[in-house]
Amino acid sequence: MQEKPPKRASLSVRAVTALYTAVAVLLLPLWLLILSRRRLRLPLGERLGRVPAGSPHRNPGAGCVLTHAASAGDVQAVIPLLRQLRAHDPELHLVLTTQTRSGRALAQALELGLDVRALPVDAWPWVDRFVAELAPNVVVLEYLELWPRLLRKVKAHGATVILQNARLHPRRRGRYASGFYRELLSLVDFCTARSASDAAALGRLGVQAEVFAHSKHTTLAGQEAPQVRALLAARGLSGLERESTWLAGSLHVEEADAVLRAQVALGSSRQLLLVPRYPEHGAAIAEKAARLGLSVRRLAAAGVVAGDEQAQVHVVETVGELRTLYAAAAVALVGGTLCRRGGQNPLEAAVAGCAVVVGPHTDQIHEELQALNGGFSCDAEGLAATLECAFQVGGETSMEAVETLVLDAQRGVEKVAAEVLRALTLAS
Repeated sequence: MQEKPPKRASLSVRAVTALYTAVAVLLLPLWLLILSRRRLRLPLGERLGRVPAGSPHRNPGAGCVLTHAASAGDVQAVIPLLRQLRAHDPELHLVLTTQTRSGRALAQALELGLDVRALPVDAWPWVDRFVAELAPNVVVLEYLELWPRLLRKVKAHGATVILQNARLHPRRRGRYASGFYRELLSLVDFCTARSASDAAALGRLGVQAEVFAHSKHTTLAGQEAPQVRALLAARGLSGLERESTWLAGSLHVEEADAVLRAQVALGSSRQLLLVPRYPEHGAAIAEKAARLGLSVRRLAAAGVVAGDEQAQVHVVETVGELRTLYAAAAVALVGGTLCRRGGQNPLEAAVAGCAVVVGPHTDQIHEELQALNGGFSCDAEGLAATLECAFQVGGETSMEAVETLVLDAQRGVEKVAAEVLRALTLAS
């Protein structure tokens, strides 16, 4: 863990910080309007730093670890760490904050005794109230969630700050070179990065980062046949023929047009399982499909929303089931690669036996694609032809390379857990 002598921020940084705080307070109505969007709509009281009803009571003398994971994907990334911490100390107060409804739903479904809350608005007095009530000993931030007032308040309370799976997007690295972000990053005590490139970029900003594979990779494993059959039956998908089914997973709404046009081109001999990145986008995507003349079926956790089993497109509006659903398809398109999102994890599809197809935007998943020897690559115009090729050729995954990533990810989680426990020991 990095030991840093305390230092006073420069006058310019303090001025920017004061401006940030003032603007955040003045724009509260705009904050609340943004947070009222369906994907971000969480209890208002929690957004204002209040303790939610039924929140687990912190036992006297127990340590507190605050972990922030914005979305469902981020929650999946912190689950291995939270499991290790809970196994080590059943009395530990584990608080998990999220920013999205899907992330909250996944967090609440975990049987780890978590105190699940919404992250409050990052301004006075809401963050101040939140931090004063929790008094966390350790704060773990997934990815690169740098909330200025939250960071400064937890440090003022003596908390250790850890970044896990840190990534500096190449197109955004310039903005982090400012004194404002450098000062925020100086508050980080320990950091793991997803690649050597990210670690080097962080190093130039004064953060020493250790490189490990993404913590999500610790969960990579093929699904057992009974698990797959049970989920398909629960979702009314038992009639799908894997050899003629392809799946578009974690699909962003801006990719939907290209995917649906590809399904039109493939024709009725192929069926599409479409799993949106955000379930609330399912209705809009289904409408796009219907306008293209495709028969559509919408499926949610509560059951069938609309459509029948013979539909060409099945839109699955659930959270946390994608890894199992991959086993129902012969070919998988990785979401986030047909738009400038950088790509979601392709390894779960490969381990399930799918031939993996990616678009041109893969800057976030280089290490994973290396394990797949690149997969099938195309742009939006060539998607239908590439999918048909993938159906004919099939996929071949280097399981040895996947196992190497899994082991490295496990070492990373163990390292972060050790740093958390070390900080808790020092705080006790």
